[in-house]
Amino acid sequence: MIELQPENTIGGKLVSSQQPSQMPAAATKRWNRRFVAGLVLTVVALVLGSLAAVMPWWHIDSSVKGQGILPSTFNWDFSMGAWCYRVYGSYRCTAYGGSSSSSVVWSEVNSSFGIAFVLLVGGIALTVVTLVMMVIGSRRNKGRTATLVLGFLGAAFLLGAALYILGVMPGAFNADYRASYSGMTWSVSGFFGSTLLNIDNGLAVGTETFSYYGALGWWLALLSAITLLLGTVMMFRRKRTVVQVTGHVTSPEKAD
Repeated sequence: MIELQPENTIGGKLVSSQQPSQMPAAATKRWNRRFVAGLVLTVVALVLGSLAAVMPWWHIDSSVKGQGILPSTFNWDFSMGAWCYRVYGSYRCTAYGGSSSSSVVWSEVNSSFGIAFVLLVGGIALTVVTLVMMVIGSRRNKGRTATLVLGFLGAAFLLGAALYILGVMPGAFNADYRASYSGMTWSVSGFFGSTLLNIDNGLAVGTETFSYYGALGWWLALLSAITLLLGTVMMFRRKRTVVQVTGHVTSPEKAD
């Protein structure tokens, strides 16, 4: 006589016949959207930071006008490794330590950008590592924590480069300009602002206006830091999807 065992028994022991349920489609899509969004934001941060390294960070415009004065304008652009100037339509760039038609030696400016460059490169390197960790450690608790730490550090370095130039650039410019022109009668008052000079030398009467502000590279570094921070937070705040397996509630993301 053949004895039949119930389908829900193995070796005479009762087991659950409930099959592991699959991750709900809506939850899967939500997880994928956050993963892709975090990944894309981090790639964008990497591109912005890389572009910031080669773009001007500070810009100065000057315009002269008045009675007996030929109206004229000139521009200065200061970047990581060089400065550029435009006079009467001619635009030229030279390294801070190189020779140029200007008698200003930008030693303090060069030193300031040297520190900012180290911070910027450090931020770019940390962004690359963060991107790698997002891919290889996205489903592990320790991997996600490491991604969060690296992303925050990278954003801090990028933001530090922008804030450092914001704080020291006006003083560095004034110091170099005064060292080159002992009779300098004007100075920049900040990273953003303007200065108005009155001209009256007996032959001409007029004004010269200087306007200065953050250039494209400075804004790109700032945006890179914000974008990296958003991408990191997006990855870290992915909701875990609860999956029911044999009557127990477990998480698909297991700790290392």
